[in-house]
Order: sequence, then C-alpha cells, then structure tokens
Amino acid sequence: MNQLEIKKFLDILHPGGELFEIRWMRGNNVYSGYFTDVDKAINEMGKYPRATFYVTLNKINSACYGREQRDVILAINDKQKKTTGDNDIVEINNILIDFDPKRISGVSSSDEEKQKAEKKMRTVYRYLRNNGFEDMIVVDSGNGYHLIIRVCIAPKDCTVVKDFLLALSAMFSDNEVDIDTAVFNPSRITKVAGVITSKGANTPDRPHRESKIIYIPPEIKKTDFPYIQKIASFVQQEVESPSYRNNYQRFNIRDFIQKHGIPIQSEQNTGGITKFILKECPFNNSHKAPDSAIFQMPSGAIGFKCFHNSCSDKTWKDVRAFYEPDWIDRKRQAQTATPNYKATNYQPVSMPNLDVDTPPDFYTLPQIAALPNQERKLIPTGYKELDKKLGGLAKGEVSVLSARSGAGKSTLLTQICLNMIDTGYRVALFTGELTAQRARNWTCRIAAGKQYSVKSKYGDGYYITDETRQKIDAWADNKLFIYNNNNGNNFKRLCEKLNKCVVENKVDVVAIDNLASLDISDLSMSEFEAQKIFINKIVAFAQANDIHVLLVLHPRKEVGVINKYSISGSADLSNRVDVCLLLHRVTEEFKRTVQAEYRWKSDNPLLNADSLIEITKDRENGTVDYFIPLYYEPESHRLNETRYESKVYGWKKSDIYDELPM
Repeated sequence: MNQLEIKKFLDILHPGGELFEIRWMRGNNVYSGYFTDVDKAINEMGKYPRATFYVTLNKINSACYGREQRDVILAINDKQKKTTGDNDIVEINNILIDFDPKRISGVSSSDEEKQKAEKKMRTVYRYLRNNGFEDMIVVDSGNGYHLIIRVCIAPKDCTVVKDFLLALSAMFSDNEVDIDTAVFNPSRITKVAGVITSKGANTPDRPHRESKIIYIPPEIKKTDFPYIQKIASFVQQEVESPSYRNNYQRFNIRDFIQKHGIPIQSEQNTGGITKFILKECPFNNSHKAPDSAIFQMPSGAIGFKCFHNSCSDKTWKDVRAFYEPDWIDRKRQAQTATPNYKATNYQPVSMPNLDVDTPPDFYTLPQIAALPNQERKLIPTGYKELDKKLGGLAKGEVSVLSARSGAGKSTLLTQICLNMIDTGYRVALFTGELTAQRARNWTCRIAAGKQYSVKSKYGDGYYITDETRQKIDAWADNKLFIYNNNNGNNFKRLCEKLNKCVVENKVDVVAIDNLASLDISDLSMSEFEAQKIFINKIVAFAQANDIHVLLVLHPRKEVGVINKYSISGSADLSNRVDVCLLLHRVTEEFKRTVQAEYRWKSDNPLLNADSLIEITKDRENGTVDYFIPLYYEPESHRLNETRYESKVYGWKKSDIYDELPM
C-alpha cells in the first residue's frame, strides 16, 4: 500500500475536507468508513495492508458523517442502510470512464491486454479533448485504465451520464477492450490509487499491480454539462419504426445493409450494442475500417459515426438518405462539389484580360440542356444551419457577405475558408486590409480553437504556440493561398494573379475581402459603372473556371439595422450575385432597433446570440430574412453555431496517441 499515492489521489478527488466514504470487500463482508480527513482515512486503511480499497466519486450528504463508521473502518452488517446510496449524493463531481481489457473472469490482465486498454484510453482522451472537454485525470487501475472527468451535475441528470458512457462504449468498445457502461450512478465507487489490485493468482504473465495516478492536469477544471449532453445525444436518437414504406415492423438494420450491399468489416456486440464496422465510410472511401461504423442500441435506436473530421457531422439519417435518397423530401437534388484538383475532367480557363462583356447568343432549350455543368455543385460552408438552407455555395456562382465594421465579417470569412479546406477544397484569399503575416496569424488563431489556445500571463489575451502554428501551416499548405499585397491592389492586375492561382493550383473558392480595398478605377471613370463592370467580370470569372467567388462588401454608413439595400455602391453588386449574406453583431443598439423596427419580442432567442447571419438573398431556393445565431469564442475569435461547439480542424492527425502528456 502506497500511502503517498493514496493521499494524493484522495486529495484530488475530494479536496478541501470534503466528506468521502472508503470501502472494501472481503468475501461477503463489507467494510466501510466515512472521513473528511485524508490522514485519518489512511491511518485506518493501514490496518488492512492487503485490502483493495474503493472510494466514493461524488459529493455526499454531510449527514452521512453521523453514521457509526465515522472516522473508522468497520464491518457493516446492513450495506443497504449504512453505506452511501444514490439518494445520499447531493452533486455529481466526477465521471469515471473505465477501460477494462477483455479476458476470462477472475484473473489479472496480461501486459499485452493492458497495453490495448492504454491505447484505447488515449484514443478516447483525444476524442473528448477535441470535443471541448477540459483536461482529465488519468489513473492506472492495475488491470486497465481510468479517465476521471471533473464536472458539476445534479444527481437527477445521471441518465445523461449513463447515455454518455453508453455512447462512448458504442463508439469505442470492441472485442479487446470494453468501456464500462454501469458506472454512471451517483453513488459509484472507484478504486483508490496506491493499493494493490489482486485479482486471481499473482503470476509472471498476469501479475498483481499497484494502481497509481498517471497524469494530473496542471489545473483541474470542470467540463460544462452541455459537452456531456452532446456526446450523450448520440444514443438519444429516435427509433426507426417502419423498415420501409408501408411496413410497420421494427426496422431491420441487417436487411438494410444487405439490401444496399454495404461492405462490413466485422460485427461486434458489447453491452447490448450491435456495432457494424464498415470496410469504408459511405461518404469518403479513403476512410477505411475501423474508422466508421453503424450502431444499433438496445432501444433500437440507430447511429452512425466516422471519426474523420470531414465526416464528423454525418448521422444515421445521412447514411439512410445516401442509400435511399427518396426516404426524405429534399428541396434540392444538388450534388456536393468535387474539389477541382480531384476532378479528372476539370479544365480551368486562362483568360487574363477577362473580356467577358459581350452578351451571349440566344439559346434553344435543347442547346441549354447540352451545356456543361448542368448540376449545381455545392461547397459546404461548414455552418450546418446555413448549409441546410442554402445547400452550400455553388460553383460558378458569386455570393456577397456584408456587415458593419467590427461585426466580425473577416472572422466569419476566414472560418468559412477553413471549413472548406478542411473538407478538401482549395481557397485563394485576397485580404486588402491585412498583411500576409497578419492574415496568417489570424488564420492560425481561428484554426487552433479553444483547446489549443494558451492564456497569456499578461491580461486576458490568448496566444497559440509556435508548434501549433507550424502544424497548421503544414496542414493548410497547398490548400490556402493568400495574396501578396506587395503586388498592389489594382483589380486588373489582381485578376491576372487570381486567374493564374486558380489555373495552376485548381482552386475551388476565391474570397475577396473586400471591394473597398480594390482599385477598380481603370474599369471606368464613373464609380458605379466601374462597379457594374467589376461584378460582371467576377461573375464571368466564377462561371468560366467553375469556382465560387465570395465577395465582402461594406454597407453604407447609416443608422439602423442593415439590409441588402444597405450595401454600398451600385445596385448591380447585390443584383448580380446569387447569395447575399449579412452579419449582425447583437449589441444593445441592435436589440433596441429590431424590437422597434421589426417587432421582435424581447424574449426572442435570437437576441441571446452574439452575432446573427442573415440570408437576404438566395436565388436558387428563395430563402430570405432568415437568421442563424452565432456565438463568440474569445480564446480563438471563432463564431460558433453553439456555445459549446468544439470543432477540430485537420491539422490534428487522426491517430495521435502521444497527445496525453504522460
């Protein structure tokens, strides 16, 4: 028994004199003691040097300290009445994730089995950290490993903890390592670090080992409840009722797999969960087994998970719609665009003079039908609600983004660009108001995200390390191309440079931030006429090269809430484009204005957001006056779709097992 290790563990789990229960079992006998003083507990535990002790995880009602085993470990005759039950817990402080290697019962794990549990623990650790979880305590349990997550959850919400563990088990348990789904209840106990784990005989190949703490975060922070709920929601899906139309039997997932010839690598059953490991992800055939799987829960609910960033938002409904497109009523039958560098038939057009003002000839309908690029090829923005309404931004089209100064339009533009390159597209960016160095720093800051932002010792600022910055550089290399402003801002010269970049690098998206920083005076003596020529050339450029152009425009300097008519300059700017987006910062002035002018009620949930994207024009689908809430993340300057969003871009490798600092 390692008393120093025990003290360290108990002080971490129950700091500041918090009440806890120590328990151990010998045969049918239960021994228990309640303590607030760690040294007293260790002194009592020392009377039983060969015992494997356990401790309660969560905050106990202080009245339990009045039980007979106060400050002493005693044999308990009535376990139900005299040890901690679920009703005795007033707050869930810790969630235990137990990684147990599968083996025959009654024996300790072998070194090989334990190593598999460690690898699985590291995988889950990284997955949770990348989903916004605070750093966790890591414990070697002797036969396997534990992750302990610090939380603050009401006992009544323990069903969410249950679903959380069930979701992790569905995603990560396999035929070699199991994640225990039974340790969700509030009064759960866990093995004390520093004691010997003595299951079965102590043999060289299956030895008894001392449990110990592997890693303690520099600062143990609580993970907010919504992050737990987000993972738990994976198993809280609706149960499929009819298997196919007019068939009201329980949905048979095996029939579905067989009907569509979905290649299965293996089938696993763990804790009532059936997992079908796919040979390859239906959305990207380069994602090979075991990276994607279809799950069926004991309730009958079906889920899908691919662990690659580009498919992380795909659900079972997406899988069903992939194989049965008519299963749901889709407003658009558009396809997701293939990145230009992957399209074997892509032919960029070199036209440095961009002389495209000649009107086209008249077409007959059959001639129009024979034209190339008939299908709209959509590039997702990475904002789910925006993509749900628009489908994405189409190749061959132009969109406009406008917002007042300080609203975050450059941030939103950068984030959309990062979302696009994260899913395989290439982006060329002109940012006339930032040097290349500042554009790189801003891009890296957003790409790093909250998890990889470090708080400055001076003030409330954040920064990212050089190591993180270099990883982002390597990831974005040959995907993001930032214009060198030393070449000047003359539009005709920029067109030549952009066209060359598109042709040589097979770029999919050109982002121009912004028109006001461009010199278009060569196009016409009249400012409005110059803007008209400019937008016509940009539209022709997008169509000829099968790319999307995203253009940032300033609004007029006027009071009130901006709308599409507020965009500064010629009306042709907003008339010629296909999509018009506005970004509003939800300030107190904005709240007062929309309540007065637009009759919004004060309890409108949109007013709880930090910013709003407004779709004011959508030529294809007709969506107008639709608002999407966004939430500011100060660590990274991101504008996220939820308060607890935690997107991880592809600069983080998919199989990093050395991320845990131990």
